[in-house]
Amino acid sequence: FHGEVPTLALISSDIPESEILENWIRSALLQERLPATCAAILCPTKAHCSKLEKAIDSTLRPKAFTSGNLDLSHPGVKIMTMHSAKGLQFPIVAVTGLDQGWMPRHASGGMDEAESVQKQRRLFFVACSRAMRRLLVCGREDRPSEFLKDLDRDHWEIYEN
Repeated sequence: FHGEVPTLALISSDIPESEILENWIRSALLQERLPATCAAILCPTKAHCSKLEKAIDSTLRPKAFTSGNLDLSHPGVKIMTMHSAKGLQFPIVAVTGLDQGWMPRHASGGMDEAESVQKQRRLFFVACSRAMRRLLVCGREDRPSEFLKDLDRDHWEIYEN
């Protein structure tokens, strides 16, 4: 499918990320005339998934999943890690957590820092490619990920808070 131009949301510190996600997902679902089951939120960590599950309005029926318990028939917005989304596609996808220190994370376990960043850059690309029709990428305005700094803003719609 060819979808809309992807959307980039640089979130200010006074607006909750969940509010931006709710508004954008509702709008995308309405424009595409799709139910909430067609939307997914992809996060860098399980902790971020759990936090969003609690913060997002219950009318969207958000549910955080791990790769071991993924239920594609869940009748609401699916929240999962970027790793868990490999091999899956959804009409509407929001990629979150593109904040300095979260994505990319510093290398651990003796891994080379440059190699770690490249591995996480590929994971970010895979997460974005899970979207079939609409894509939102979110990061903090005051501490954006270096991955967001690399995006050519001419090819993105900027989300207005």
